[in-house]
Amino acid sequence: MSTTNEIFVAEYLKRIGYQGSTEPCLTTLLDLHLCHIYAVPFENLDLLKDGFTPNLDREFLFDKVVRRNRGGVCYELNSLFCHLLSAMGFDVCQVSVAVKPDDSIYSHVTTLIRLPEGDYIADVGFGDTYLPPVKVGTEVTQVGGIDYYLEYTGEQQAEVMRRRPGQESERMYTVILIPCAMSDYFETFRWASAMGNTIFSEYPICVRHTPEQQISLRRQKLIFQHNGQILEQHPVSPGEETDRVLREYFDLP
Repeated sequence: MSTTNEIFVAEYLKRIGYQGSTEPCLTTLLDLHLCHIYAVPFENLDLLKDGFTPNLDREFLFDKVVRRNRGGVCYELNSLFCHLLSAMGFDVCQVSVAVKPDDSIYSHVTTLIRLPEGDYIADVGFGDTYLPPVKVGTEVTQVGGIDYYLEYTGEQQAEVMRRRPGQESERMYTVILIPCAMSDYFETFRWASAMGNTIFSEYPICVRHTPEQQISLRRQKLIFQHNGQILEQHPVSPGEETDRVLREYFDLP
């Protein structure tokens, strides 16, 4: 039985600790995004299991992330967040993203939200860093002294840029500002999850954001960062120690 939108929204908002307005407006979007980033980790643990089969069905993702307190990879988290925004009355769609400059495969997906103030890109599944909602156009979004903005590189194509204080701008990824359907990136998800094709099928990767720092587990190292700078890192042994780290630092069951 499908979960009603009312139950879906109520349980989802409880999962991410959101208690604000449910009006589909810019303020709600910004607050939802921040709560989601802090509550739900990026993690690829399911992709490492034998027989893993990609599943982007709303009910499956809702059960995994909301009811079983899990995280997910970009396809899962951004798809579910798009469903949340849609259920709350936002005008949303998903768009394709190329992470590497020379990437011929659009290996990432994110969400485009149309608001009276303009169109915004919102990404709750970009594991490498915290990326705030960015307005489509020339407007700069500043978080913690860091500027984020879009730089057009062609018709319906733009690069999301980041500029840290005292440094030159750096490209984060290229987004194609054309609505895409789940079928447009499902096969890419299947390819990315196949053993040996990407790092996501090789070893555990978890990333969690807090107001103070980014915590990540990758290549059996627990890493603490702030604004891209490593504060400390510690080796983590496979097995019981890894399980403890996942529970203690990423709130995973």
